[in-house]
Amino acid sequence: MRVQGAAVAWEQVRSKQQETGSLGAAGATLGMLMLLQLLTGCTALGAWVYDDPSLSLRSVTLRPVPDSAAGADSLDLVFAGCNRNDYDLVGEAFETRIRVQGRDVGEGRRDQPYRLFTRDSAPVTVTLAMQEAWADGATELPVEVESELLVKMPSGEKRIAVIQKGTLVLSRGSVVFKGAQTRVCRPGISTLPSAFTQPVGRDRPEPIRTPGKTAGQPGEP
Repeated sequence: MRVQGAAVAWEQVRSKQQETGSLGAAGATLGMLMLLQLLTGCTALGAWVYDDPSLSLRSVTLRPVPDSAAGADSLDLVFAGCNRNDYDLVGEAFETRIRVQGRDVGEGRRDQPYRLFTRDSAPVTVTLAMQEAWADGATELPVEVESELLVKMPSGEKRIAVIQKGTLVLSRGSVVFKGAQTRVCRPGISTLPSAFTQPVGRDRPEPIRTPGKTAGQPGEP
């Protein structure tokens, strides 16, 4: 809609040009200012530059049920959430399920809010209730970890779906996830164009001139 508004404004300027026969330097400048104002809106960059946060499963902790107790095991999944945007993101919901050969063997939900700070990473833990005999005595299970998170940003809310494929290796009461990692999170790297993130250097100070020498001669400070 903002682009359409800019197009309408530019057409109005062109219509004025046709009426007067000449736009003129002042009119052209005014038209460009109107166009830029409509395109930029209320933000310095014209719109929120947004990049989906990355999510990578980093560790799995098995919480087995004692032999004398009823129920099934549970797994604590710790994800690394990475926010490369130039503003904080707040997670309001986090749902995860584990599938083995297309069959759901465990699922969990986190309703406690969490924050991904600007250009930084943070751990997010979700506990999954597993089905009874979910491993079925296997020591390696090919799995799909499907996650869906709801994040809040300055421009509204968005649901993000992430799927990670890998293998759960079970050994002596421990579980290790082996799979392809998502893109590396590098805190401090912005998604903004470099023109907006490059540090602005100060102008080089004028050299101290020594009597009898001109600027740039060897030996000059």
